[in-house]
Amino acid sequence: MEYDLLNPSSGTRSDGLGHDFWNRFPQQACGEADARACYSIERFLEAMFLQSDNDMVVVSALPLEPEHSPASDAVLDLTRRVAEQLCPDPRVLMHAQALPNVGPLEANLDAMEATVGRYPIAAWKAFTDYPQRWGRPGAWRFDDADPALPAVGQAFISKALELGKPIICVHKGLSGGGPYADPSDLGPAANANPEATFVAYHSGYEVGGREGEYRATGRPAGVDRLVRTVLDANLGTKSNVFAELGSTWW
Repeated sequence: MEYDLLNPSSGTRSDGLGHDFWNRFPQQACGEADARACYSIERFLEAMFLQSDNDMVVVSALPLEPEHSPASDAVLDLTRRVAEQLCPDPRVLMHAQALPNVGPLEANLDAMEATVGRYPIAAWKAFTDYPQRWGRPGAWRFDDADPALPAVGQAFISKALELGKPIICVHKGLSGGGPYADPSDLGPAANANPEATFVAYHSGYEVGGREGEYRATGRPAGVDRLVRTVLDANLGTKSNVFAELGSTWW
């Protein structure tokens, strides 16, 4: 996550419910007098490229609407541009935020098109449990299998393909007990859209869950849910679904 050097107040912005992301991570102890400055673009690039062995990084969106997010598309693009000015090789890839269930669907699809026209994005970042994760009504599925939820999944995927940006990254797992970050919608959606690539952030992992060898029987939990949906959709090991490993290491 980034702290907007052009707008220092962005470091304290939340979604209106008190979710101030900057004070949730150990990076706040970087030594700055104002802990929010630990998330500056300068600090980010220093940590990613000077204090570690990374060659490339991805900057991604938070589960907040853009006007409340310190990691808006504009801030992510600024991070990318600063890195390009410092190094002749492209080192920072950018996700664009997508919230297809928030507001009118057509307006959201138009916003996707406008985003592609404005920023050189590498992929989309979505949250199927937003804003339910903050205790507000609203969620969706990629496979549109729940008639109680807005049918926006296939429309979003089709628009991503139409715009030539077929990589779709989505938060799956780390749900805090909510039902809508379950990755079970990815298998059917990936099967129906072989031209798209789906990246399951956190791989369906849930805090406190016991992980281990895949269990083929019983109701799947945690990462097993991602494995199960891929197997049930007959996608195989070389499919268009990928497991991102952030927060799964333990």
